[in-house]
Amino acid sequence: PFLFSLAVSELLEELESLGLGLSLGGVWCGAVALVDDVALLAASREEAVALLDAVALWCWRRRYLLSLKKCAFLCAGSGCDDALGTAVEWRWSPPPPAAIAAALWWNFTVVRVVKYLGVLVSTELTFDAHVEANARRATGELAAARSAVAAFGGLRRLHALVAYVAYGRAYVEWAAPVYGALSAAARGQLARLHD
Repeated sequence: PFLFSLAVSELLEELESLGLGLSLGGVWCGAVALVDDVALLAASREEAVALLDAVALWCWRRRYLLSLKKCAFLCAGSGCDDALGTAVEWRWSPPPPAAIAAALWWNFTVVRVVKYLGVLVSTELTFDAHVEANARRATGELAAARSAVAAFGGLRRLHALVAYVAYGRAYVEWAAPVYGALSAAARGQLARLHD
């Protein structure tokens, strides 16, 4: 992570100097980087494509590979329902006289949920999808633990508690410090799992 930070700090400075990406209250926040992930934040689809062009050029100049399979296009905020599922065609070519083999192209689909640093974030900028997915997984793990304990002569409350802590709790609570406000449905799902 430290080496990644050293390498990518120059990219972030370059993006800021180009004037691309979001600014809030005069503070540039067009790219968010943590550990080994970068999220590009733009006010429009066109600006997002321009940010990606700048990243591709920066990577090409340094002979880094841009992993497009790990990239996603999320529309957040009001008015995004119409954009969901639409295609964003991206094509990029290095400056001449570079070989055409260095050109990149990718067809993104605007999605409702992306995974950033292992946490699912939705179009509404909530963590409901993350909580719901992990609650389902934890419920499945807990059911498997219950079945195993039942096969050995019954499940006591202590066994259920140990099974939950060992197999379920980590799936649901590991990202708890970053959760924002949850919907009533997500809170209910967590409450049922804890019960």
